[in-house]
Amino acid sequence: MYKFNPNKIIIYLVLFQQIFFSGYIQAQSELDPVVISFGSTQITHRQFDKQFENAMVFNALENGVPIKNQDQIYVLEHRYLQQRAKEMVLLEIASQQGITASNMELDGYMDDYMQKLGFSRYNVKNMHKLGFHEELPFREIMREKKTILLMITHIKNDLEHNDKATTIEDKFLELINQSGIKIFPENIDIPLADLK
Repeated sequence: MYKFNPNKIIIYLVLFQQIFFSGYIQAQSELDPVVISFGSTQITHRQFDKQFENAMVFNALENGVPIKNQDQIYVLEHRYLQQRAKEMVLLEIASQQGITASNMELDGYMDDYMQKLGFSRYNVKNMHKLGFHEELPFREIMREKKTILLMITHIKNDLEHNDKATTIEDKFLELINQSGIKIFPENIDIPLADLK
């Protein structure tokens, strides 16, 4: 006579779940491939495209003219992939060391930034003039920028006191190599229109 074994049901359910979700994750990655992998963080092509779009807006604001040449945009996109990977590593180290821009530092940084662009100071109205419509995402982008600057200053100070022979570029390369971050430049060459 067959005896019901609840443990077998649990094992089958777990196996089914693993097979189902591994297939789901693979399907998702085919729909929107990963371009940066860093620990548990995965930046997909669409997410990266939005970040690059923001970076291009800041580039146009800072240089006074938008870049429209497709060859230049292609080169800049690949450079930004490297830059974004470096920024993610610096932000992770900053987080581990408790380094972040305070609200006061952020407000001062945003005022300075807006003054460089010809505004008297930061406010939502001026932010809208830059083409940004939501304040919270804009503040988070600016907080990241300021935190990265604080982290770079911290690394420079550390090198000046402890390791004058190492350049800041060499230190960045060392930190990136130690971080385990991976980039997939071939995945940003896939046109977004071709993704399902």
